[in-house]
Amino acid sequence: MDQLFDINIPSIHYLRLFIVMTGIFQVAFFLSDFPDEYYHLKFTASPIFRVFTSYIAIPVTLIYGLILLAYIVRIFLGYEMVEWVFVLCIWYFVIGILTWLFLLYFENQDDNPWMAWFRKWFFILSVPILLLLLIALFRHISDKGILEEFYISASIASFVLLIILLKCLPVKSDLRAFPLFLILITVITFWSGPISICNLPITNQKHRLINMMSEAGMIKDGNLVSDSIRIKADDEPDFSRMVYFLSSRGALDFVKTMDKNHLLNENDLANSLMQRVNGSQGMESEKILSFYKSKHPALDINDYQQMLHIHQTGEVGLSDSYGLRDRNILVIRVDKKLVYEGDIAKILWDQSQKDAENLDFELENDDYLFKVVVNSASGSFSNSSARLDDFTGFILVKKK
Repeated sequence: MDQLFDINIPSIHYLRLFIVMTGIFQVAFFLSDFPDEYYHLKFTASPIFRVFTSYIAIPVTLIYGLILLAYIVRIFLGYEMVEWVFVLCIWYFVIGILTWLFLLYFENQDDNPWMAWFRKWFFILSVPILLLLLIALFRHISDKGILEEFYISASIASFVLLIILLKCLPVKSDLRAFPLFLILITVITFWSGPISICNLPITNQKHRLINMMSEAGMIKDGNLVSDSIRIKADDEPDFSRMVYFLSSRGALDFVKTMDKNHLLNENDLANSLMQRVNGSQGMESEKILSFYKSKHPALDINDYQQMLHIHQTGEVGLSDSYGLRDRNILVIRVDKKLVYEGDIAKILWDQSQKDAENLDFELENDDYLFKVVVNSASGSFSNSSARLDDFTGFILVKKK
């Protein structure tokens, strides 16, 4: 609309329209034709679909579940829980619940003991994995507060919890509870005002930032004080992440109300806060990079052989083939062969000084050309050092 008719419609309206159409209208439209005598109807089962559910979907779900159950045992033996295990649990429930729903197609005909066993025991055997999911999310939210990705994950976990309670409690369940629960979770997530995903993460990160600044002595009686107090070394990454998060969403202006002594640069609140955190002596040249690309145009991937997605949060972000090592070092392997390794933190900072709206850049060596598409990035930079705290984007790889 903005390109064709010069009508500027905020992107959130498109998201809301999508949610209304898919989460409410289409669900209601489907339920309107749901037969009243569903359990007495006769269906013709597809042999291919039956083979898929019996010999592919069920085994994959069971193997996935056994891996997670074995990992739970490993945790009980004293091993540390990896921070991204909640993602594995969510995908387990996505695959498992879909498989369980597929099997209902055969409940009244062409059933076999294998299918009946899965339908009966799937939700009961999944209770330990649900507990692992809830504990992992609780630890994440306790450590980092409420962020959008944790909010969405918690919404999915809430849906799974309601479904498992419905199936495990000795009450007669109705399949229509599935879409109704999904509509309820969707409404709470996107239209619940102060506790929606659009507001609650920002409010939570504000409170955490204020509490951290108060504990460090940067705020007294609701006002910023003149002394530059250093945040604990262990808390600096969290402080930087919260400042970047709030700055990228235009929610850092609340700091102005506490700056009655005019200690900060109102036009550059993020950098001013980071300078005060790092201390005024010997650290005045340190700057913070807070970049978030508000518009994501379609990528031109012509002539490129690979497109790699990178999402780094803190130290997590390096896979076997590509990613960021030690926060700053971009590593790319093609067919297990190292084709590029280099520090991109300084490149990002230099690019931000040239064009604050676009941090995309290109790299090359003798054999390959790389285009780095930056969607978001945050970090701290000075004349002597550079450090990336978060990075999200794509890398397009083309052989010369």
